[in-house]
Amino acid sequence: MEKASNPKRTMNIKKRIRFFKLNVFLSILLATILLILTNFCAFRIYVRYHYDPLIQKNLSAQSLDILRDSQGELTIISLFERSHPFRKPARKLLKEYQEFSKQVPNLKINTQIVDANLDITETEDILKKYDLEVNSIIIIKGLDYQCITEADLSGNPGSTPENHSNPASQFIGESVCTLAIHKLLRKDSSKIYFLSGHGEYDPISADRNTGASNFAQLLELYDNNIEIINLNSVKRIPADCDVLVIADPTVVFSEIEINTISSYLNNGGRTLFLFNSHYAGGLNALLNLWNIQIIPPSEEIRSKVNVVSTTIYSQHEITKPLTNIATSFSSPHYVAPVSDMHLTNTETADKPQFSPLIFEEPHNNKASSPNVIAAAIQLGKPNELGKKQNTRIVVCGDASIISNAMVGQGISGNKLFLFSAIEWLKGKENTNKMIPGYTTILNSGISPNKWSTLLVRLVIFLPLSILFIGIILISPVLKRL
Repeated sequence: MEKASNPKRTMNIKKRIRFFKLNVFLSILLATILLILTNFCAFRIYVRYHYDPLIQKNLSAQSLDILRDSQGELTIISLFERSHPFRKPARKLLKEYQEFSKQVPNLKINTQIVDANLDITETEDILKKYDLEVNSIIIIKGLDYQCITEADLSGNPGSTPENHSNPASQFIGESVCTLAIHKLLRKDSSKIYFLSGHGEYDPISADRNTGASNFAQLLELYDNNIEIINLNSVKRIPADCDVLVIADPTVVFSEIEINTISSYLNNGGRTLFLFNSHYAGGLNALLNLWNIQIIPPSEEIRSKVNVVSTTIYSQHEITKPLTNIATSFSSPHYVAPVSDMHLTNTETADKPQFSPLIFEEPHNNKASSPNVIAAAIQLGKPNELGKKQNTRIVVCGDASIISNAMVGQGISGNKLFLFSAIEWLKGKENTNKMIPGYTTILNSGISPNKWSTLLVRLVIFLPLSILFIGIILISPVLKRL
């Protein structure tokens, strides 16, 4: 009887072993699926933290590079109340500047810590002399100086530390202070001219919708001097113009004005065109000569889509810093090359090369190719054309991205795209610069059109996979019952 039961017992043991192996296999499979999904989400949805001086032991590599190339003597004053959350990180930051300056020849940084509660007389003198409020940092070079306010240090002009649960984490003092130091010690600066007189966005206006003062102020932090030019009062674009910005003209240009712009481009000019309309202020014929045409979106798309968010970029110097960072546009027009272009102008005998920069997410899977929102145009090498520099043009189908309303929203991708475009137009290929507030980013890198795919994977696929594996595991138990 015992011998007869042995085969049955052996069979049961084998079944248990197979069942155990199956459990192990399914467990590994489930863990692998979870690992893949976790890594997918971690790659697409990430956080970049700004390590403020409370945590960071040393200055960032970008700050060190700027300081190494600087020469001169500065005095930095920290003026804070004792209870202010920025007092300690500011004091630590000043110490880092002073210590590192000792390693740089011809650079000297003196620091001064002023207690607004204790040093009352000194505080009053500083406030009166520099016309500012307490809880600020003042950087002085001779008679020139830069005042960095509490709002600047928090990275948001409309924000103060009291608005945040963790005020110290909002301190971006290193970014803004390093840029201010560089501005005071810079050897030279670029000039960016904004065209006016045709209803363009105004770089000195604080108007939310038609002003671009926020964008102009950020440009000034990047060693740029902002000038406004009206073609009615000048015969040509100034020779010191590094970049000409034409931001959504609504009044048609005269023939003389168009010829002035054309002459500037033919002689190696650098221009940033931004349009909210395909009429482009009557510049269409000029744009066509440079292999550019502005195409309005269809009425169907315009009625369905108001805001376009995208992460589809081409391989270009301008778009290098935009990896996994979304840019947003308001009802953008499209930019395309001119088909079968035949140039007769000897000044542009070298055919302009059209390079797409930013693509709109396709509205359906049947779309043959995505629409282009922004593009770059460039001629060949300067020495081949007998010019000092080759012509460069950047065209964007949405001019509102430089408005105070859009810049004030703090969309990191838009700011980074604009700065990269300006740097490329200036001929500076290294666009990895510090942007105030840019080092703190929470960006999904996923456009609204892709969220549905992600939701299907996480909400449907993952639970069904777990349910399926659970049924397989529990079925043997149910059979025994």
